[in-house]
Amino acid sequence: MKRDINVTIAGTTITEPGHLYQVSDVLNLQAEYRVIVMNHKIMGIQFYDGVCTIMPNEKDIQKIQEMVLRYSQVKDCPEAYGMDVAIVKKSDGIRDLALIEIGPFVAMGSYGCRGTFL
Repeated sequence: MKRDINVTIAGTTITEPGHLYQVSDVLNLQAEYRVIVMNHKIMGIQFYDGVCTIMPNEKDIQKIQEMVLRYSQVKDCPEAYGMDVAIVKKSDGIRDLALIEIGPFVAMGSYGCRGTFL
C-alpha cells in the first residue's frame, strides 16, 4: 500500500508523500556490493561502498547465489538486474549478508564491471 511517509532513521529523515517504502532495522553495514545478474547468471560482484577490504567470502557467495535463484523464480523477474547486498556486523559481532535492494538493469551503475554483455 502506498502512503505518505515521514520516518527518521539514524538521524536521516525520509519524507515522501505517496511512496511505498519498507524499512528494516538499522544495520551495521561494513561493505556494499552490486551483484550484476543477466539471464539468472551472476555476471559480476562489484564493490561500491564501505571498507573495500571486507569482501564476500564463500558463505556470502553461496547466499548470493541462493538470492539470485529465489528471485529468478518470481513471475516478473527481469532478464537483467542489479542486486545490492551488504556485508553487515550483527549486534553479537557475527558477520552476515543483507539484501539492500534490487533494481532494473537499465537504471543501474556497473561499478567497473566490464564485458560485451553490457
